[in-house]
Amino acid sequence: MKESSTVSKEESLTANQDESRRGNEQARPITEGSLIVIPGLQFGVIQKGASLNEIRSKLGEANITATEIGMGEGETIAGFVAFKGESEREFRFFFNQDGSMTAQISSPESRWRLLGEIAIGTSLSQVAQVNQEPFSLYGFEWDYGGQVTNWQQGRLAQFEQSLTLTLTPLEFNEAAISLMGAREFSSNDPKMMAADPRVSEIWVTL
Repeated sequence: MKESSTVSKEESLTANQDESRRGNEQARPITEGSLIVIPGLQFGVIQKGASLNEIRSKLGEANITATEIGMGEGETIAGFVAFKGESEREFRFFFNQDGSMTAQISSPESRWRLLGEIAIGTSLSQVAQVNQEPFSLYGFEWDYGGQVTNWQQGRLAQFEQSLTLTLTPLEFNEAAISLMGAREFSSNDPKMMAADPRVSEIWVTL
């Protein structure tokens, strides 16, 4: 009985220590350095190849919630939402069959920064500037509307297998209305520039 009691105390101490560590992780302040995203390499403190348990350990188990993630054309996939309700750092993620993780950022108040330079709300011209070349994207108002299709050998082309950006006009002016549908347009098309779409979704795979 004494041995059992000793084990129970040790287990209790370990549980308290674990809870304390989780509490400390949850209390960590948001810093710009902890919100940097590099496709194929890192998503904040999450590194390529991280397991669900590792992600829970780094972000705090209480900050990970199961959810369904929309994939377009009415399809969904089982995944998770991190920091649910915290608009500045909320994101969704799921695991692919090869074990890689895909994460989605879409909160208008998000402070996540792709390469430290692109965020939700970044303009078409700013994305082109980061890419250092014009790029191609779909027309608007369908399941893949505004999604970048080709980085045209620009700086972001190196991430074409691990990055997807979607841009959406803040308002559908005459130029934006003329760009609807499953057609590709150049970012330097005068009508596309007049539509002035902004980054509305960032998807990355690690």
